[in-house]
Amino acid sequence: MPHRSSDSPSRFPLLRNRLKERLAARELSLCLRVTMAATTDLAFLARAAGFDALYVDLEHSTASLADAAALGATATALGITPLVRVASVEDDAAGRLLDAGCQGIIAPHVESAEQAGLLVERCLFPPLGRRSSCGSARLLDYQDVPPAELAERLTSSALLCVMLESEAAVSAAGEIAAVPGIDLVLVGTQDLTAGLGIPGRVDDPAVVRMYEQVAAATAAAGTAFGVAGVTDPAVLARYVEMGAVFVSAGTDADLLRAAATARVEQLRASLRP
Repeated sequence: MPHRSSDSPSRFPLLRNRLKERLAARELSLCLRVTMAATTDLAFLARAAGFDALYVDLEHSTASLADAAALGATATALGITPLVRVASVEDDAAGRLLDAGCQGIIAPHVESAEQAGLLVERCLFPPLGRRSSCGSARLLDYQDVPPAELAERLTSSALLCVMLESEAAVSAAGEIAAVPGIDLVLVGTQDLTAGLGIPGRVDDPAVVRMYEQVAAATAAAGTAFGVAGVTDPAVLARYVEMGAVFVSAGTDADLLRAAATARVEQLRASLRP
């Protein structure tokens, strides 16, 4: 069952989005990127490994909405916040994924406050957004919750994240971070470096300056910011020192390959005749 607080006066307790709480408290949070979402066992593995959240990547995988919803429901029951990266900010699947039990949406390639506002429109109920009423909600066990209360609870538990992945997006970071309803600004470092003509150079001085710009903009807006596309712990530490509190900490396929490779190398070395 979904994790909920027990101090609400309502007979329908407030939903808890643990990642949203951690980000609001500026606690460092680690997230697993999921591209192989065919099994809900990944949620159990993520919890066992100590991740705070996971996100199903619908931009760069063939996972279905049903895959994302099933994994999201399992993760929520385990106390791990499930997010979904949709294909674009215009993707109309965002609201359906939230209806189905996911607790947050990541929108890639956001370049302006207008685009960030579109995400809010699609994902939050009035007055902040224009999300259509779902009638009942998986996150509330499909209980018969009054419409106003349903909207309040689902809006308060939804986490909205925008990704900045270009020089133009970074330049607009202040306006984007200030959009009401946006909880997290995430720097997509790989696409950012590719656009700058320095693919993969995640600690290039130009990239560091852009991180500094995002850190200042989000601090001024009171919005959390995070890092994606960086694996080097030393580089990550530098950006966390700037104020990043969310880290996309690894991809299921990459982590599996690395662990499997290390194991094979270890055994070939130790079992050599």
